Amino acid sequence: MRGFRFSRRLDRQGRKVVSSAPAETAPATKPKQATRQPDNVYVPTPQFIVDTMLEMAEVKRGNVV
Repeated sequence: MRGFRFSRRLDRQGRKVVSSAPAETAPATKPKQATRQPDNVYVPTPQFIVDTMLEMAEVKRGNVV
């Protein structure tokens, strides 16, 4: 599933929702400049690891992840 950007949020019942959009989609606004040094560093999970985890979990079309 290369070429997609995933976003995670909570729905009204507090359940996690994952949605995707083409990677070419531009952000709606400019990101704000950080006012302080972050407490931790974001390290994205490589796509092949995500794919392997989804295969191990036997996620099928129609499942909510």
